[in-house]
Amino acid sequence: MIIRNIPLRHELKYFITPAELNVLRSSLKPVMQLDPNGNENNEYHIRSLYFDTINDDALEEKIAGVGNRKKYRIRIYNFSDRVIKLECKSKYGDLISKQSVSIPRELADQLIAGDPEGLQRMRHPLLHDVYREMKTRLLRPVVIVDYIREAYIHPAEEVRITFDKQIRTGLYQTAMFDASTPTYPVFDDPVEVLEVKYDEFLPTYMQAILSGEGGQTADLRLEEATGKLKVTLAKTDVSSLCLMTGAAHVQMGDYDSAIDSLTACLKTDGGTVFANYLRGSCLLTAERYEEALADFDAAIAAGEEVEKSTYG
Repeated sequence: MIIRNIPLRHELKYFITPAELNVLRSSLKPVMQLDPNGNENNEYHIRSLYFDTINDDALEEKIAGVGNRKKYRIRIYNFSDRVIKLECKSKYGDLISKQSVSIPRELADQLIAGDPEGLQRMRHPLLHDVYREMKTRLLRPVVIVDYIREAYIHPAEEVRITFDKQIRTGLYQTAMFDASTPTYPVFDDPVEVLEVKYDEFLPTYMQAILSGEGGQTADLRLEEATGKLKVTLAKTDVSSLCLMTGAAHVQMGDYDSAIDSLTACLKTDGGTVFANYLRGSCLLTAERYEEALADFDAAIAAGEEVEKSTYG
């Protein structure tokens, strides 16, 4: 599908267990091709550094469920700088579009440092967009997301089915080329993410495989999978981990779990202004207005205390 010369695709995401992944893998292998980028286990590592504005507009739009929105990222594979992609992923209702351009390491480092100079003179329109966003909305890097991807492809409708495993995140981490950059698991229990991408329609036999018809059922329903999500508290830095876990739940649209994680963060000595602000945004989305207002007031008060302690 194309709208205003923008190619659009369907993109569906589900939480699944490792057992369900094994069932789906055995059903998909006979009818789909392996991703040529995979290793001997049909896997490769993906690290993405996501950008947001000074006002966290991408996060806010995600929380609010804005139908048309964009997110910018730099993506690398297997911790290598051999292939570096600057990308903009756009959502138009239930459809997705992606712009992508390869960039050199020098330019990636420049963007990570917050310097957009020179992009306006380059030919690719995505580079012009990033220049504008960095200049007018102070776009900057905010979070690293890591995972192992296992992918299957089929030429019919450009179907691409992927399993994203061992998902980890590093809030406010920007050293994306350093494999030792600290990241934390998003989930306590083993949970993988299934993505199904296609153009106009998903072939019937693939629908049957994914729904488990005629064989062992792979339960793809989000509401059942959320019962497997727990806040991982048995870590050294409990506050930071709870904050990152809460932010991850927000990105997935699971606001109840996000509120739980952020509440846990605020109960620690390391509770932050951002945790109050983020939990308030989730409460606002849930129409719990008085609680949201209390969180925003607390964030303002805490911010004022930080300013006093910093500047006197």
